[in-house]
Amino acid sequence: PVFDLSVNAEEGIAKQPAVAVGANVTLKLSPPASLSGFVVDSAGDPVPGCSVRLTNMDEAGKVSSFISVMQGILGAQPGGQSTDANGAFEFTKLAAGSYVVKANSAARGTAETGPLSVSVGEDVTGVQIKLSPGVTVSGLVVGPDGQPVRGATVQLGPITQDMAANLISAFVPSGVLKTAGSTTTNENGEFSINQVAPGSYRLVASHGDFAKSIEPDFTVAAGQDISAHRIALSKGGEALGNFTIDGKPQAGAMVVMLGEAGVEVVQTDSQGRFDVRGLTAGPHMIAAFDPSRFASGGAGIQFSPQVVDITDSDPTNISLGGTGGVKVNGALENGDLGTLTLVALRKPDGTPLSGLDLTNFSNLLEAMRSLGSQTVVGPDGVFSLENVPPGSYTLEVYTMDFDQSNPDISALINLPRTPAYSHPLEIGPD
Repeated sequence: PVFDLSVNAEEGIAKQPAVAVGANVTLKLSPPASLSGFVVDSAGDPVPGCSVRLTNMDEAGKVSSFISVMQGILGAQPGGQSTDANGAFEFTKLAAGSYVVKANSAARGTAETGPLSVSVGEDVTGVQIKLSPGVTVSGLVVGPDGQPVRGATVQLGPITQDMAANLISAFVPSGVLKTAGSTTTNENGEFSINQVAPGSYRLVASHGDFAKSIEPDFTVAAGQDISAHRIALSKGGEALGNFTIDGKPQAGAMVVMLGEAGVEVVQTDSQGRFDVRGLTAGPHMIAAFDPSRFASGGAGIQFSPQVVDITDSDPTNISLGGTGGVKVNGALENGDLGTLTLVALRKPDGTPLSGLDLTNFSNLLEAMRSLGSQTVVGPDGVFSLENVPPGSYTLEVYTMDFDQSNPDISALINLPRTPAYSHPLEIGPD
């Protein structure tokens, strides 16, 4: 493995990327720079206690670690500070580069600077950030009968330029996400969120008696309040069924349902049954896992998804696992395995992974429709696919290297789309 090494001291700063374990390196310190200024409101008065964050634009667009992505979407990013009693701020020990300062005050508004160029050892001073008051987003939440819904939660989640963060935030429970505002409807079903900065958001409305409502690209323009925005909650659909392998009910298995509104995870009962309610109508990917196999680092985990259409009317009955399939065993030879190696059986006329876009839900579902089965290969190269329906497939092998303890999310999004091995395979009834 390799690491990025940095030194931050009073005497200077230095950085050396991609340092291998055991390497002997010499770092030459450069004089540190600094950037300081003050934050004022729209009237020109200082804003004490304003949140200020510095972003190095030279680092923008680089791959994000799982930790940094989660810190961002949960609102726990390190490195910020608050202005003092005079509205002043200062960032020290900076490397040369281009920076943007963002300021946010819940009471007085938000603003950010344009790119600020900082040279080696330079002290950039007198940067003024003038806050712009946010706008108000208000409206009404109603149920399937058109009647106001009291106690519904309405949230605005920021959409950023970080594709990895946007993808993950869609599947994180809304209650723990960083938001630009959150509120609960009153007895008349009305909601109002104040001081919303201009930008693109994910508007989410939820209530325990209904399916979640998602508006994935809700735009807020500067200086324009949004009023009378109507959100209609639906009854929600239901998926119920069972998970069996070779006719035997699988108790305690994880059942995952992925739809436009996010992900739902339940466990099967002692008879292998499951029941998921409050699902947003539309196509969903559903799959079941045996959690006991996670203890071995994932080796042997089976992934045989189905794509089902959920409606607001009748429950959708689903049978996972089932009977009548065969076991496909094999081993990989003549090559080094990566930290993660997958074997997949794909229907020949299905959507190839080469065209898969993880940020496009419809595209992802089409790829899932054509996936017959998939498993994680063990460290010895041996794999086994259980209960595979007979038919014509293409057997594909994908192998990759990444740190499973702290996966690089952007790298995962851009995993290899071309298999390391591919071959047609006919599976008979025996």
